[in-house]
Amino acid sequence: MKDLEVNRAFAKNLKALREQHNLSLRILAEEIGISYQALNYYENCQRDPSITIVKKIADYFSKTVDEMIGE
Repeated sequence: MKDLEVNRAFAKNLKALREQHNLSLRILAEEIGISYQALNYYENCQRDPSITIVKKIADYFSKTVDEMIGE
């Protein structure tokens, strides 16, 4: 999988999980300890999250990193 495909898959999965759990960007950002703006960039595929952030988000939703970056 190429980097752009991975980022798009992550962004799509992040948004879907956030919406399934009825979380706003601000609430989720607070819960995982990052800024609202950063989370918004990740969800809109405007910035690449670090592996640490991907892991933190995966853990929050009880998912694996592979599940977060796969389709």
